[in-house]
Amino acid sequence: MLKFYLAVVVFFSVTWLVEFIYGAKKKRNTYNGNEFFSNLALGLTSTLTSVCVTLLSVPLYLWLYKNFSIESLKGTSLFHIVFAVIAYDFLYYWNHRWHHTVTFLWLGHSVHHSGQSFNYSTSLRLGIIASLTSWVLFMPLAMLGVSIEAYLGIYAIQLVYQHLIHTQHIPKLGWLEHFFYTPSHHRVHHACNKEYLDKNHGCFFIVFDKLFNTFAEEKTSVPTRYGTTHQVSNHTPSLINVFELKRLFRYLTHPKMSATKAIHAFFNSPDYESTHSEQPFNPRKMQDYSNSLDFMSVAFFLLGLVGAIYIAVTFIENVQELDLTCVVLFLLLAIGLIDLVSSHLNKKTHTGWLAIATTALIFVTLALQCQSYLSNLASFYYYTLMTCNLLYLHNKQYKYSKA
Repeated sequence: MLKFYLAVVVFFSVTWLVEFIYGAKKKRNTYNGNEFFSNLALGLTSTLTSVCVTLLSVPLYLWLYKNFSIESLKGTSLFHIVFAVIAYDFLYYWNHRWHHTVTFLWLGHSVHHSGQSFNYSTSLRLGIIASLTSWVLFMPLAMLGVSIEAYLGIYAIQLVYQHLIHTQHIPKLGWLEHFFYTPSHHRVHHACNKEYLDKNHGCFFIVFDKLFNTFAEEKTSVPTRYGTTHQVSNHTPSLINVFELKRLFRYLTHPKMSATKAIHAFFNSPDYESTHSEQPFNPRKMQDYSNSLDFMSVAFFLLGLVGAIYIAVTFIENVQELDLTCVVLFLLLAIGLIDLVSSHLNKKTHTGWLAIATTALIFVTLALQCQSYLSNLASFYYYTLMTCNLLYLHNKQYKYSKA
């Protein structure tokens, strides 16, 4: 598993570099420095959560395949492979569509759409909550006779394919646009224009969008605006992850809220506020959350990222040996460190988190003394954190410049 994730990191890094160089050459840069680093942070936190989810999803898939699969659909012939891909694409379509149109699913998927830029790094911008919900609808594949090897193989191809369609530099692809899911289709999907909202949910093919009336073509007359209708203006992963949850909580705790409205808001469209006091979305009111990166903000982030990656690698290598308590503590360690350093990507840095994270870490370190490598890991995290703290105090006059 670790080698697979390392290979993905290398591949993604190459595509980022190529896209950035190409954009600079064409004088059409699609990257925002703060959002790029924020995407890396969100990708790491969601990956760690996904690794934990596999401890449940893979055994469940194997159990369903062993006890409830249709024998006549099992096989490795070309027919079975094509059937598995089409079935996967069909389930992906409905899974993706429902994550846009059902509020409690949108809570997690909104993270992916919250960025105001659109490039290859956007594919990493994934939410922790989405990692807990996005796998469930694929379990019927086991009952349809799709082996775990085929399922994971298609999933790996999907990761690469979906990554490559997150770009503004690939134009429409002629006749391929009629059958396959292309970068043009995905640009529409990520747009917050009224004309493009909740369109194009496919994975490999665009057929199901056309069949179920959720297809929209990219038009030059409708310039694409990226982001969500309720805009995130922060680069800290945890705050991005809970942004829609906070919005829903504010709505549900309104003094005049009824049980019927609450249930409707939770299980129906994420646009639950539109029929009440919410004003129509106005793109001109969207805040610009980009700001210039200087040496200190980058240094803070990269230093913390090194510690988080160290934790992540150790976690992935040992996850099957850990009990539930250690798994949770590992996640808190990594997410806490990533949050801490990512806060420096914002115009207003939440410096109070340094003291809070340091205090919390002392208790975590004590809790991890039962296993030496975990204790060493916590210590590494602690000293990385303190280094960040000293660097910040040394540059207490440090200020972010406006974009």
